[in-house]
Amino acid sequence: MIRIAVIGMGQIARSQHIPVIDSHSDFSLAAVVDPVAASPRDGVPLFKSADALFDSATAFDAVAICTPPSIRFDVAERALNKGLHVLVEKPPTMTVTETHYLANMAQQQEVSFFTAWHSCFSAAMPQASELIAQHGLRAVKIIWLEDNEKWHPNSAWLWESTGFGVLDPGINALSMLLKLVPQGVFLRKALLDIRNGQQSPVRADIELGIFGSDAIVSGFFDCDYKGPDETWTIECILGDGSILELSKGGAALSLDVNVLIDPSKTDDGALGHEYPALYNQFSKLIKERRIESTTSPLQLVTDILAYGERRPA
Repeated sequence: MIRIAVIGMGQIARSQHIPVIDSHSDFSLAAVVDPVAASPRDGVPLFKSADALFDSATAFDAVAICTPPSIRFDVAERALNKGLHVLVEKPPTMTVTETHYLANMAQQQEVSFFTAWHSCFSAAMPQASELIAQHGLRAVKIIWLEDNEKWHPNSAWLWESTGFGVLDPGINALSMLLKLVPQGVFLRKALLDIRNGQQSPVRADIELGIFGSDAIVSGFFDCDYKGPDETWTIECILGDGSILELSKGGAALSLDVNVLIDPSKTDDGALGHEYPALYNQFSKLIKERRIESTTSPLQLVTDILAYGERRPA
């Protein structure tokens, strides 16, 4: 068994990481870290800081870092220095340079380092990638609408300069896009809506190009959405004119009127596929002592935040 500590007990750790670790045959929960949360169960030690965990006598082999992005680098660096395997939630760090440093450090320590772009493990991705490779792309439209208070309640850090705002959830769509379009994309223009007194956008309207192609990617992201149905959709017009749609964040897939993947008819449901697949990959990386570090979604978000036109929300 791989003994793993979860550092940061926010919504994603409670709803995804802990249940998957509990049910996974290769992992056992050794400890959790959070300054305010409680331990998920009796017998699992709770530490108020990562330093307290690292300085303790608790035995563990790996960490899953689920803290706000601004402190992930420091936590990951200390974990790697202790010879631990490291999984880092998205985005892995604040900058591409920091992620590269951690990957190089893991290589020197001969441990695994995994940038966990969980949406790339959604059920629709393999078949969608295959269809795009077969038929090519004419255009892509991303619609990403969600209620931040539902997924990140009372998260003031999200609106700071280190929080990414709407592009914290939006980076999921961009990570999927970059997986579907391996030749890469580049920023053409972006409009960023920023509320008074905040630093990061609540909405973003972006246009991207695809390297070596005339195809355009348009995207609208809103994490203050109060409508009836949250939406996580990537619509692709293929080279033959057919419409390939990944919906429910990649849990569902359709081609024109044909439903290819229906999450209501699978055992794992709409959101249950990504994290089990993620931890399967982490287990494999640990056993093989390999590194899987991807920074292209982070670089794209950095470009959008750096060069997007800012306007008051």
